[in-house]
Amino acid sequence: MSDNAENKVGQKGLEEGTIGVQEEQILSLIFQYRIKYISYIRSIICDYHLSEDVYQSVSLEAIRSADKFQNIKHLQQWLWVACRTRALNVLREQNKPVRVFDNEMLDIMQPFWEARSAYEQHEIFSYLEKCLGRLSAYAREIIHFRYRENLTGQKLADALGRKCESVYVALSRVHR
Repeated sequence: MSDNAENKVGQKGLEEGTIGVQEEQILSLIFQYRIKYISYIRSIICDYHLSEDVYQSVSLEAIRSADKFQNIKHLQQWLWVACRTRALNVLREQNKPVRVFDNEMLDIMQPFWEARSAYEQHEIFSYLEKCLGRLSAYAREIIHFRYRENLTGQKLADALGRKCESVYVALSRVHR
């Protein structure tokens, strides 16, 4: 965690050395690092909406289990494991074997996910928002259906009311 992020967390009473974790501390952490954890879950299950559902479920469990956590560090470690486990369980339950990364790769990536501060993520999303703002309404709509709704091929074309070939060309232009 960067110094800036540690200061933000510390201001809310989330010092790593404190004993026990209060419900309001859990809520603060859950909201502050929401994008980080959802991104991690999405790297496993490739579905934005399902990733949000998984994170909400994990968050609720964390709040209900507040007395289990010795300190903030313990809570953060638990959240990583819970997000990963719940995401993998969802894949199994829905018979969705397709994943972006296998377990070994997730093990390698996890320290990098943890090291990202909330500030860095806010900055990245700010840049992304600026880039999306430069696109036409149609291009943003393509991006929305392709990456938020996870549509591909003919389903993407149907959602946009266009031919598959023209959507493919438009999407390739957006990527430039």
